[in-house]
Amino acid sequence: MFTKEDKRLLLTEVQILDPDHTDELDNDFAVQEVNRFILSVEKNKATGCDSIPPEAWKTSVTADKEAASLTKLFNTVRDKRQFPREWKSSLIQPIYKKGNQRRPGNYGGISLLLVLGKIHSTILVHRLRDWLLHHKKLTLFQMGPTKGTKTVDKIFIIKACSIFKCYKR
Repeated sequence: MFTKEDKRLLLTEVQILDPDHTDELDNDFAVQEVNRFILSVEKNKATGCDSIPPEAWKTSVTADKEAASLTKLFNTVRDKRQFPREWKSSLIQPIYKKGNQRRPGNYGGISLLLVLGKIHSTILVHRLRDWLLHHKKLTLFQMGPTKGTKTVDKIFIIKACSIFKCYKR
């Protein structure tokens, strides 16, 4: 459990977004920005419900007309403030884990999303992360969107703090 000092530290570390300084998050998508993220999509990944592989998007980007069309689509989505329903839909694929293959409990599921929706979401995540870092809105207790940090890092910190508190008593 948190001590009073821990709670005080947590509360003083919390920073609230200032709506007057978030305009840059709503900037138009640029063709170069969309191109960069499409080209960063990994090859040989599973397709979503539309069966369009990531390689198809990478090839289409080489034509300026295609990249401009995707950029226009992303800007329209932003302007309407409505994420297309199809981009939220996923195909759940069972993946065998271990044991008897006839037992359903020995399978886990992965959700296969449309590559186009993933590209759009990735651009938004990068914009938000860059904005948070630039405006120093992340605190010591918030590592989520930062590069190079993983869930295991957070678990280590929590365990280390709890062990330290045990020895401190």
